[in-house]
Amino acid sequence: MPAPAGRRKVLIFVQSDAWGGMENHFLTLTLNLAATQEYWPVVAMLRLPATAEAFDALAARGIPVMHLSGVNDFSLRAFIKSLWWLRRIRPEIAHFMLGGPGALPCPTLAASLLGRPFLLTEHGCFDEHIAPPGVLKKWIRRWVGRRAVTTICVSNETRRRLERVYGVPAGRMVVIHNGVDLKAFDDRASAESSSDFGSRHATRDARTPVIICVARLNALKGHRYLVEALSGLPDAELWLVGNGETRLDLERQAAQSGLACRIKFLGQRSDVPQLLRQADVFCLPSLTEGLPLCVIEAMAARLPVVAARVGGLTELVVEGETGFLVEPKNPEALRDRLARLLADPALRERMGAAGRRRVEEQFNLPTMLRRTREIYASVFQERAAGTERGAQES
Repeated sequence: MPAPAGRRKVLIFVQSDAWGGMENHFLTLTLNLAATQEYWPVVAMLRLPATAEAFDALAARGIPVMHLSGVNDFSLRAFIKSLWWLRRIRPEIAHFMLGGPGALPCPTLAASLLGRPFLLTEHGCFDEHIAPPGVLKKWIRRWVGRRAVTTICVSNETRRRLERVYGVPAGRMVVIHNGVDLKAFDDRASAESSSDFGSRHATRDARTPVIICVARLNALKGHRYLVEALSGLPDAELWLVGNGETRLDLERQAAQSGLACRIKFLGQRSDVPQLLRQADVFCLPSLTEGLPLCVIEAMAARLPVVAARVGGLTELVVEGETGFLVEPKNPEALRDRLARLLADPALRERMGAAGRRRVEEQFNLPTMLRRTREIYASVFQERAAGTERGAQES
């Protein structure tokens, strides 16, 4: 699988069975690399119902993409398969997207043993109340982290926890915040025309305030606490954007609480910017986060944010300025902060504007892409310098 002349082969490795912020990050980076004349991305991912649209879109653009399964397990078979694929692809650099410190132990261990340059982007940040990986996986994460070119951490809190809990040296890590394309949140005129919301659900009543949450439906996102908080907000509607294994439980909770008519399960969507522009407040009650892209998108759309005080959320949401932070698993605190915002349009507008400025200054897409490409460039420059030194010594 040789790269076109003059372009360097970069393997982007992501093994997700759902779609969320990490997957959007990987897709944006891959498309950007493909648009350059310097790099040639090759993608190893799963083609599942949640990822098929992105898989097919990459293939349609001529980007080599392969369905690679059976390497997520922590087993000898997964390790051998990882070695085989890495030798077959022979990338000049491999870039692994990790959703937590215990992710992809076999592929990353295989890469470290093959001796080719590789780097990691750590999107997860497992807080104290989340059970960490076992001793062996923790050792592998430390060992791999010490042999990677670098670990890109999406938040300072992620970097601190990798150093403190997993023993990854600080000098082998760098923080590059996630970023969003601000243009996607600027075309207000297309908010209604571009959205397919009205065609699948009743158009929102302008008098009914809307709380929106964009996140995978799994237990770590804390949706159950947001549904519980809604019971004390009789005038509000809740839009849940995303799919996942807890959807049936949440639908059951909504029905049992008498909230089914006020909660809309919108599923996985491609029109998130348009949905955000129709909402009034964004809420993310997660139990753990790295640096959630959905919150950056909400701030880019000028929405105030109510979120749990976990992981990198404290680096995004400025308390009392761009939104409010509450302790995790606290529906009463969520209800209180949401009620304050829903009752005060001027406060929502002021916090939304402050959030937008914060994204423009610190969480924009060009900066994220430039800094990532700079890491790639440094790898190739170092290899070229090493080759030149070797030739001189011989």
